[in-house]
Amino acid sequence: MRGAAGRSTTIVHGDWSRQVTIPSAGSVTVTPPAQYAVFQLINRQSGRAMDIPNASTAAGTGVVQYTPGSAANQRFRFTPVGSGVYEIHITHGGTPLALGVTGGSTSNSATIEQQTANGGTGQQWRRVGK
Repeated sequence: MRGAAGRSTTIVHGDWSRQVTIPSAGSVTVTPPAQYAVFQLINRQSGRAMDIPNASTAAGTGVVQYTPGSAANQRFRFTPVGSGVYEIHITHGGTPLALGVTGGSTSNSATIEQQTANGGTGQQWRRVGK
């Protein structure tokens, strides 16, 4: 943000906000904490976005890939739980939903779905590699 030195304003991002005052240098950069960062996930091969079909808010709805758009059902909030592990929360609807492995399975080919957020390890993800 740029402006006159000494000017104060409130930066709002979702349910996070911060009061900032522009220093004498005339600019300030504000970055919301990671738990407020919202991302669109694009598959590297297909170029398609992770999507919750029809913006469903029903637990058990599987995720799909779809043409990228600006709708909230293609936006996900990464909430840190510690040690580089995150819960991936759904940003549309008012229900606290997270991405999880169906049935908490540890098997290959298990599906991913939106679930009522419960803090379990089946809903926790780690980012690796590039």
